[in-house]
Amino acid sequence: MTLYRWQSPVQDEDGNVMPGATVEVRSEATGLLATLFSDKAGAVPLANPFAADSNGLAGFYVAAGFYRLEATSGLLIAEARDINLGAMNAGLYDPGAVESDTFNAANHAFSPTGTGLTSTTTQTALAELAGAKEDIGRYSAIRDITLTADTLVLTDRGKLIRSTNGSATTITVPPQGSVAWLDRTRIDFLWYGAGQPTFAAGSGVTIRSEDSKLKIAKRYGAASLIRLASNEWALVGNLAT
Repeated sequence: MTLYRWQSPVQDEDGNVMPGATVEVRSEATGLLATLFSDKAGAVPLANPFAADSNGLAGFYVAAGFYRLEATSGLLIAEARDINLGAMNAGLYDPGAVESDTFNAANHAFSPTGTGLTSTTTQTALAELAGAKEDIGRYSAIRDITLTADTLVLTDRGKLIRSTNGSATTITVPPQGSVAWLDRTRIDFLWYGAGQPTFAAGSGVTIRSEDSKLKIAKRYGAASLIRLASNEWALVGNLAT
């Protein structure tokens, strides 16, 4: 189990340090006292409540979650709510919410729904995002279509798709139900081989183009597909019927 470090001086609402204050830590979700540790490995339990040191400094290790802290010293009471330990960007949310040593992104679940990514952990999602990043004026990659039939995929966004087959080629735009297309997705195409590319709409998909043209007009000509809405695309460029 990964444990996260919280450490901070305990202060009242006027900013006065509270030496030796009694610190109580509870889960925001359950209201129960949290299980605390004195070390990263979780080998040394820490009492809850526990006492801040003579300088008012308090610290502990705990499992990921949202926590409520209450510190008391005589008549003085200080409280902090919704302290985020172990979640994404926890260090930005609360200065004390940092894992000992480093933020362990590999241990954090990530939901790719609606993002266009496929990763399921924060670490791999960041790596995938960095790899797919398209610089201004630069394609993320070039993909060659070598067969006479091709169906676009999510990772084609931001790429140049080059049709290289010597025979006529059909390029199909699949529906939103099959591919989680992102808003304003753009894919560029180049007729490179001898076979003329034709664009085809998948089930429920509408391709809008000038005079309903669905072919690239001439070899080495180009076209672009731009997602306008769910299952609605614009086809622009050097087109023919």
